[in-house]
Amino acid sequence: MPIINLFVSMLKTLLLAILAVSVLSVAVPCTTFGPSKNGNASDCSIVRVDGKTIQWGAVINFKLPYNWQEKSIDNVLADMGSPRLPINPDKSQCTTKTGSYKAGDKVLVNCTQVFSAIPAGYSNVITAFADNDYTLGFSTKIPLSFEEEGNLVK
Repeated sequence: MPIINLFVSMLKTLLLAILAVSVLSVAVPCTTFGPSKNGNASDCSIVRVDGKTIQWGAVINFKLPYNWQEKSIDNVLADMGSPRLPINPDKSQCTTKTGSYKAGDKVLVNCTQVFSAIPAGYSNVITAFADNDYTLGFSTKIPLSFEEEGNLVK
C-alpha cells in the first residue's frame, strides 16, 4: 500500500507541474511577414508579466548552414497596422546557444524584456538572422492581460 500511495503522490505532483508550466506560457502563432532562405520560426510563446515586461521565446529552424550569434536576433514592439513608432526594449535579457548550425538544426531563443510601455495593438516584432542580408521577420501578439499579485488586470 505505501508504494501505491507514493505513486499517486508522484503522479499528482507531476500533473501539477505540467499544469503550472502550461498556465505560465501562452503558445501563440509565429506570424511570418518576411520569409528568409536561412530558416523559419516555430513554437512561439509569450507571457505579459506586467504593464511593461514580456517574456517570449521562439525556435529558429535552420534551412541552410548558419553561424548563429547573440546579434542574430533582434526585436521591437510595433503596431503592424498603423504608422505608430516602434518601441525598443529598455532592458533585455536573452538566452540562445550561439555556434555553427547546419540545415535541419534548431536553436531556442528566450527573452525577458522591459519596455517604457506596452501599448494596446502592438505586437512583438522579431528579426532573426539580423546579422545577414536574408532576414526573417515574424511577430507574436502580446496578451492583453496579466497576473499581478493574483488579480487579473486588464
